[in-house]
Amino acid sequence: MVDPSEANSLLALMRQEFTRYRSLVHSESPLEPAAQRVAEDCAARLRGLAGRLRQILAKQVAAQSPPVVDLSPELWRFYEQDILPNFKRIEDEYWSSVLGDLDLGELTGASPADAHAPESRRDGPILRAIWIGLQTISPCAENPEWELDDENVEEAARLTDYDFFDPDAWLANLAELRPIVTGRPARNFNEHIRRRLQEIYRSFFFGNWMAVFALARSLLEYCLRDRARSVGIDPSESTGGEKRLEALQDEFAERFPKLEEAMDLVRHSGNIVMHPSKERDFHYDARAVRRDALAVVDATRLLLSELYSPR
Repeated sequence: MVDPSEANSLLALMRQEFTRYRSLVHSESPLEPAAQRVAEDCAARLRGLAGRLRQILAKQVAAQSPPVVDLSPELWRFYEQDILPNFKRIEDEYWSSVLGDLDLGELTGASPADAHAPESRRDGPILRAIWIGLQTISPCAENPEWELDDENVEEAARLTDYDFFDPDAWLANLAELRPIVTGRPARNFNEHIRRRLQEIYRSFFFGNWMAVFALARSLLEYCLRDRARSVGIDPSESTGGEKRLEALQDEFAERFPKLEEAMDLVRHSGNIVMHPSKERDFHYDARAVRRDALAVVDATRLLLSELYSPR
């Protein structure tokens, strides 16, 4: 579980450093050498703080518990709305400083973070490390404390040959996921929400994009019905029975205008998966579908953050 005090401390430090950094680079004019060095130092500290924060949040996203953290909504909004959109410039500032210190010439615009992605799954360094480790492992008979036999190692090696075994892709997917910040502990969500959230995040992690769309739509409908009466909406028709999701969504959009686009995206994407037809189905391009799945996850994060934050 994430320690809210540690994560909030990192967010507060990042806001402090970013405010200082922004005051220096607010214009396009070149900085004086002294100011440039201060800006580079701020960028280096921001990068370090961001790395620590990502590690903390990734543990929560990948944990068995729901990807929900009880953080300061104010600090989290600053992180998402101010820091993240400017992080590419901060990274460039950092690597410009590093390359300058090493006297390797001017920065060309590419940093190690922009390195060429593996063209095939077998080019991934994580999978290579696992494969090499399994190939070079000593016979288990010489290491009885492992409580393994050679057949276990052979089975593990066979597992790495299956097409679905793609740890490099899983790690890249994990890096894209951010937790849901609601200002309330995860235990305050009921079992229906917790389990669906876990499955949505896990499905994205393993690259099961259509499962993301279907589960997110299911969660949207559940949450709207769950929260309807608390915001003055009757989820039932006057003639009896439940309102259709689209009608319920329209009423929520009147009260929460900023959620309208997110609700539309989740409902529409889920409907394509759950109710396909010849005229309406995905044109399955892996990169495009992954991008759309991440957009649905982010829309779901926004919905949960708004609908379940204390008021």
